[in-house]
Amino acid sequence: MGRVSVADLGALVDRSGGMRGIRTARANLAELDPRAESIPESVLRLELVRLGLPPPTPQLEVRAPDGRVIARLDLGWKEQRVGVEYDGEYHDADRQQRSRDRGRHNELRAVDWTVYQVDAILGRNPTAVFDLLRPHLLMPRD
Repeated sequence: MGRVSVADLGALVDRSGGMRGIRTARANLAELDPRAESIPESVLRLELVRLGLPPPTPQLEVRAPDGRVIARLDLGWKEQRVGVEYDGEYHDADRQQRSRDRGRHNELRAVDWTVYQVDAILGRNPTAVFDLLRPHLLMPRD
């Protein structure tokens, strides 16, 4: 599967005239983010914003104090130091991937980041994810 730029997709939508669904496509163009790397991450991002969270940064790099990249979070809120990792099925099936994930999450906790893991089942319930994130992103901190 190839990649298409947002501009190219916009041009295609503009050329599509009155085709079925084109109004919806045109309305959703503004919500596209070329940094997104998967459809489930994008759907979750849009649902969380629709529920009232501030827009996250897709593929947000988190760095250690020495400048080394610790992680690239699927969705992140840098100022609040909160992230979401959308784990596909391979995360549970691959022991080495699971171990790398745990090591990365331990490093993130060591630099005061809160990261929630979301799988396909939890991802289908964006309200539950919103409820996890809301205290970090919408409530004042002491």
